[in-house]
Amino acid sequence: MNSRKADIGTIALKCGVSRATVSRVFTGKAAVSEPLREKILRTARNLNYSPQQIAVKETIALVV
Repeated sequence: MNSRKADIGTIALKCGVSRATVSRVFTGKAAVSEPLREKILRTARNLNYSPQQIAVKETIALVV
């Protein structure tokens, strides 16, 4: 088994899609067909993918 951590590029390559398509599935901000979405999510699970903590965005609102 490969010890290298899976990333969206690896998932994209295995699914035959772009990194942007994988990102769209994870963010849910754009329409992706249901069969393709399921394929990408299944591949991510099979590769034990988890987002990098530094890449996870949080929004903070400042009211002045």
